[in-house]
Amino acid sequence: RINSVYLLGSFDYNSWLYLEGSYRTDWSSTLPEDNRQFSYPSVSTSIILSELFPGITGAVSFLKLRGALAQAGNDVDPFELQGTYSLGSGAGAIVTSVPTTIYNPDLEPEIIKSQEVGLEARFLENRIGLEFALYKKNATNQRILLPVPPGSGFNAKIINGGDVQNSGFELVLNATPLKTQNFRWDIGINFAKNRNKIIELHPDAKRYLLYGPRAVFIVADEGELFGDIYGRGLQRDSASGKVIVDADGLPLLTDSKTEFLGNVQPKWIGGVNNTLS
Repeated sequence: RINSVYLLGSFDYNSWLYLEGSYRTDWSSTLPEDNRQFSYPSVSTSIILSELFPGITGAVSFLKLRGALAQAGNDVDPFELQGTYSLGSGAGAIVTSVPTTIYNPDLEPEIIKSQEVGLEARFLENRIGLEFALYKKNATNQRILLPVPPGSGFNAKIINGGDVQNSGFELVLNATPLKTQNFRWDIGINFAKNRNKIIELHPDAKRYLLYGPRAVFIVADEGELFGDIYGRGLQRDSASGKVIVDADGLPLLTDSKTEFLGNVQPKWIGGVNNTLS
């Protein structure tokens, strides 16, 4: 069950300055009584430069500068505060078993803080449009399932930890190269670059296993990008650096599985979209 209080306010001045703010507080029943309240405030502003400085109009149809600060929160799934027996059957009898996870009676809500600035511009009677956004988002106090030594009688424990940062930019260009009474061609081009980095994990763990361990495994290492890939690399000649192959021409692999092979994150994403009408 979640109970909430939500407030919203907005203000504008002379059609060129806009200010909005919000505040929300949640109380979640899945969190401990002392930690079940969390809040997410936000504030954003926009300045319409084309209205503030009418002299820049002409080729410039519209020009806006914006910025925002926000915080959000997340609770956890039910029944993660204390362990309970699970019921089963065996040899014609009802049996119970203890959990293999150490639950956390002091779990805290996850908190996400974000910052963003942007610019929006349109030119030549809206025939050309440009949007640019620069952002940073940090997720802290995440619910993490941390492995523990099997000798403890458990497989993992639930903790709060981590500071995962997403930062990057987005660029969008829209244009109408051809516009007649009976035909119109619109084109949109977008380009984005994002980096998901592990700023901090937990004092008890500097690496979190995302996939594996197999021939290839994927990890989140403190101080590195999310999703680094490790595994067996290619054997290379020490003098020339060329890959060594066997009699069939297949490359030989190293014995060690700890060679850095890459990262799951793309360096950039983008696309081109054309609309003919």
